[in-house]
This record gives sequence, structure tokens and C-alpha cells, in this order.
Amino acid sequence: TKSDDEHSVRSTTSTGANVREEYNLLSAASEDIVKIVSERAEDPSHVPFPVTKEDLSELANDRTRLALAKVLERALTQVDSERKSGEDGDAEAPDEIVRAQTHISNLVARMKANADREPFPDHSPEQQHADADAEVAAAALTSLVLRSSPETGLDPDPANLQSRIETFGTNAIADKKLDSF
Repeated sequence: TKSDDEHSVRSTTSTGANVREEYNLLSAASEDIVKIVSERAEDPSHVPFPVTKEDLSELANDRTRLALAKVLERALTQVDSERKSGEDGDAEAPDEIVRAQTHISNLVARMKANADREPFPDHSPEQQHADADAEVAAAALTSLVLRSSPETGLDPDPANLQSRIETFGTNAIADKKLDSF
């Protein structure tokens, strides 16, 4: 019907606008995180990441929205405990990081609720919103949790790269031993 088509178009348009708005929020928070990490640490390349290689391995094996939500939730728990042990923020004027954490917490809650209702019909507004949430969650994982820029990628500083290799391992597949004849 015409009203269903109009609703679908509005949903798609609002989803696109929401994704752009959420990316902008995460981008601002990502810049703040990099700045704060640099200011607080003598050597920013050795500031621990809020996820482990095991968390990322689990996500890579599962490849589901729920697994992505769980990794983000673990990262938020870690970041929140580190933040509480640091300086207190202004509750009336939260900084970009606090706003991003709140936003990601809400995003995780939505993704977990949607996991119970999946699978959604193809091309439905629910499917489009779930896809948009997954895109924003992936951006949050790379930008905020892994401190990587969506525009420029990893910081090419050798100390930063070495720290990442020590934390997450190399990005390579191990060679297989060939059977001899």
C-alpha cells in the first residue's frame, strides 16, 4: 500500500540520517579519546585497549550482531571502570566521551533486544535499522575501542604498531608445515 511504501521510505531516510549523526558523534569522541590518551600517558602506545585478542577472536568466529554487541559491552565496562578511577566529569555538561559511552550503551541494548527478535524479513524497516545499528557498532569498535581512524587507519608510529602486535598478535595466517614424501 501507499502508506507502507511511504513509511518504508521515511524509515530508510531517517536511518541514513541517524547513521550519519551517530558517525559524527563517534568521530568527535574518537578524537577526544586519542587526545586524552596522549595527554594522560607518558607513552600513549602502551595504554591498554579495553578489549583482548580473545574478544576480537570470538567476534571474528561468531560474526553476528550479538557478538559485536557483547564485545562493545565488555569494552564499555572496562572503559567505565578506568574512567571512574580517574577524574570526575561534569554531570551537567558531559564531554564527548561520556556522551559516546551513553550512546554506545543504548546501541548495545538495542542490538541485544533485536537479537531476540531476529531474523527480520528482508528489506523491512526492522532489518534496515538493525543493519544501521551494526554499522555504527562497527565504527564504535574501530574508532573508540581500537583507537583507529576511519579516515586514515592506524597511526603509523612504530611504537604504536608494536604495541598493537604485542596486544593483538600479528595480522597473518601461520604457514602450514608440508608433509614430506
